[in-house]
Amino acid sequence: MNPSNGQDRLFNRLLAGAFVLTLGFGLLIAHYYTDLGNRPVATGMSGAGTGGQGPGSDTAGQEAATSAETPGTTGGQATTTAAAGAKAGTTKTTTKAGAAASSAGVSRGSIKVGGIFTETGPFDARPADQSVRAYFQMINAEGGVNGRTLEYISYDDGFDPTQGQNAARRLVEQDKVFAIVGWLAPNSEPAASEYFAKIGIPVIGGLAVPQEFGPRNFFATMANLGKAGAGVARFLCEGGVKKPAIGVVNLPFSTQMIASVKKGLAQCGITPVTADAIDSTEAGWDAKILDWRRKGADSIGVALDPMSYVRLFQALAKQGWHPPTWTVGAADTERNAYVKGALEGVINVESQLVPAVHMNLPGPRRYVETLHKYYPGVTIASDAEISWTAAQVFVEALRRVGPDLTREKLIDTLETFREFKTDVSAPITYLPGDHDAVRCIELLQWKNGGWTDVYPDFQCWDYTPDGGAVKRPSKPFG
Repeated sequence: MNPSNGQDRLFNRLLAGAFVLTLGFGLLIAHYYTDLGNRPVATGMSGAGTGGQGPGSDTAGQEAATSAETPGTTGGQATTTAAAGAKAGTTKTTTKAGAAASSAGVSRGSIKVGGIFTETGPFDARPADQSVRAYFQMINAEGGVNGRTLEYISYDDGFDPTQGQNAARRLVEQDKVFAIVGWLAPNSEPAASEYFAKIGIPVIGGLAVPQEFGPRNFFATMANLGKAGAGVARFLCEGGVKKPAIGVVNLPFSTQMIASVKKGLAQCGITPVTADAIDSTEAGWDAKILDWRRKGADSIGVALDPMSYVRLFQALAKQGWHPPTWTVGAADTERNAYVKGALEGVINVESQLVPAVHMNLPGPRRYVETLHKYYPGVTIASDAEISWTAAQVFVEALRRVGPDLTREKLIDTLETFREFKTDVSAPITYLPGDHDAVRCIELLQWKNGGWTDVYPDFQCWDYTPDGGAVKRPSKPFG
């Protein structure tokens, strides 16, 4: 793969960033590992009869490859793939409020679920989409949940907020989905979240942008991007930074992320020499690094997309400057190969476990093996792990609700989660009025050609009334 490929720039680890936590935002928007190619803009998976069959199987009920354009959508982003064996007309379409709307997408034998992903443009969130699908296919192969299988319908927003809002409306008003699960669309989530909040549809997962906290129907599975920087900054303070330069990938919520990092550093009496929102298309980093050095930076704290990390470390190596460096979402095994000579000593932050470091644990191993079973060759990405966790949380909530399923019951049930253990995240707790469930991170350091854990468990924090952070007891991996 060519590291300068323009299509492959920008997040997902974090995507976010790449996908994108900022420096401490519990996870970055990034790690979009796969090369951009021809992708269907919207894809659907029938919950009926998948029988554990992966792509390419001839078994009835598998994901089919038929697609058709739908009028009234933006930029041609409206093709939808229906699965063989999917039953049409099983969802109530009455417009009356109350019970009918609450059970939208639920039929006797299936539950219809939706998602929005950035799969064309600067991000490639296909691994996240495929992670949700793989989890649902695994569950369907085991017989479904309470007698129902899961049907998944997703759309590509093309990194365009307008297309994202169109997709949100289509999922609710045309596809009649019961819930939104595992979506990953950094440029669309803020506006689409406002629409989902008004509808009251349960939303599990996403990038944890500020708009996804507050409404009772949202349940994030990663650290709050508008607040988590204060928590991660506490670990920078422990690392001895004095005059850091802070850089965050430029996204709609970057301002909140930067403010959060500054607040955490201020608790330690530290003021960054600069704090910049940096465009992912910036061709080179020489001028930026020279500016940081002129301003007296003694360390770097960055939350970027994967290709920006490549350019950053190439420029650092070129200038022979290797200050203490803290990253969010830089543990990208594919990109790391380009700059491994410049990574020695770098500290990296993730809000999910990095599977490559933890294949000895059953959770990461199940994630990797299941994803590769249904989607051979897909590269593991941290943002994709967030989507896997969302699917796992959703399925557990369905099990707890039982067969008499409504949106209200699902939301009530999710608020009973206490220290729920997932495959690849810290234990999740949702409290009434507080759905900020992920306040722990894994800290990794690059040593002798690879990543290794700095601590043997998740490092955690809680928030002070003014939005600062205090450390709290750690939680074990796995």
